[in-house]
Amino acid sequence: MKKNIKNNVTVIKLLTVIFILIFLMPTTQSHNFNESTNQELIKNVKNILNNYYFTKEYTRGEFDCSDMSKQVMNILELYNISSFLVYKVDPDTSEAHAWVGIFENNTSIIMIDPTYGGINNVGIIMHKEKDPFYFINVSIMTFEEYAYLTGDFLESQKLYEKI
Repeated sequence: MKKNIKNNVTVIKLLTVIFILIFLMPTTQSHNFNESTNQELIKNVKNILNNYYFTKEYTRGEFDCSDMSKQVMNILELYNISSFLVYKVDPDTSEAHAWVGIFENNTSIIMIDPTYGGINNVGIIMHKEKDPFYFINVSIMTFEEYAYLTGDFLESQKLYEKI
């Protein structure tokens, strides 16, 4: 009986380590996504975005694309829409940009850039044909992973309001 319990504990520990390695460690693997064609979901997301504004101006290094993305994710969460951080580093300049992604299924996605529109707009939906940058060779991560990699724990206070 004691041996069984000990074996079970060992298996649970092993599974926990595997889970952490697979799901929680940051990844820089690049992905390519198709743009969502789900018009109902797109319309719903547009309506949500149009009903909010930021209460703080974009300020590089203080309230920038990653912080704004976190705010948009918080807004979407109010409507039970799961989202995640998407980012890309320009290999020529080493400049990074972050935005928000919403999976429709495993290959189609809605991309929202929260830096468009200034303080009066919490983001716009990007389209692959016009802006392929947002869909090709991008990386995804959680904010916990982002903080782990960058040391930037992002703005946690609410910096948006409903219109």
